[in-house]
Amino acid sequence: MFKIGLIGAGALGSRLSIQLKAAGYDITLLDNWSERVNSIQTEGMIVKSELRTYAIEMPIDHLETNEASFDLIILTTKSYQVEETVETLLRRGTITSQTRVISMVSGLGHTKVLRQYIPSSQLYLAITTWPSYLNQAGEIHLYGQGHISLQRADGKHDAETARIVDMFNDAKLNASVSDDITVAIWEQAIIDSTIQPLCTIFDKTVHEFSSNPEAPELVSLLVHEAVQVAEAQNIQLDSEAIIQTIKDASHFTTQGFHYPSMHQDVTRGRSNEIDALNGQIVKYAQASNIKAPNHEAVVTLIRDFAQIYTDKIEYVLEP
Repeated sequence: MFKIGLIGAGALGSRLSIQLKAAGYDITLLDNWSERVNSIQTEGMIVKSELRTYAIEMPIDHLETNEASFDLIILTTKSYQVEETVETLLRRGTITSQTRVISMVSGLGHTKVLRQYIPSSQLYLAITTWPSYLNQAGEIHLYGQGHISLQRADGKHDAETARIVDMFNDAKLNASVSDDITVAIWEQAIIDSTIQPLCTIFDKTVHEFSSNPEAPELVSLLVHEAVQVAEAQNIQLDSEAIIQTIKDASHFTTQGFHYPSMHQDVTRGRSNEIDALNGQIVKYAQASNIKAPNHEAVVTLIRDFAQIYTDKIEYVLEP
């Protein structure tokens, strides 16, 4: 059985750790947010499901002081934290020459960074649609259903890949091996670069935004523009299939009641992933000498919104 280190005790990392621990796996959370680490160490992780609220003990340590090494590392950090985090894990010996590393980092561009540090035979790229909501440090709200799709970074399907998929399925996380994880990462990034910023700009939950009569046109503009950029990178995608996936995710279900993670980050004055989503699409467009005006506008709006909320929070906190 794997000895697992899960990096990032945010919404996704917490959800994965809860289900893996419930399946009997040896798992330790590693995080750099002292408030979160201290809360979970002293009070346990507070879990709110659709049926009940309960606390569980969850091993957790500070990323910078951890001295253990692991068979398997699962990265759930923000994209802008990837390089610094991996450098820390390698420096401290948390990742060894035998460690398998699974990236569940959202957005675009981070896979290139990971390949610079981790051999492709040890690196697994993954996407997940499992929803969760972090109410506060150490308190997680679980709702809805999802899946995990993964593939070894060099495209090979070996015995370790099968073991990893079995592990996630033991934890009822609905995992499968992808035939082309690069396409899957792009598809998920385009979905995120549509729903995440639009809900943030309009200050709406997923369902509230999808109920706006202008939503289909806005979604279509961003999706088609991003697919054109992907094609310039030799990534062939189906615009209409992506739009249908967004519509399906916006139905009046449990997921639809919640704000996406970018909205949570922006309104709480935290760093957000606009640069790894729409910002990265703009960079690819510029490198291919094509235009992406709608994604450029979204990047500008989110940065402006983020600065407004940061200024408000700093004003409130001033003595």
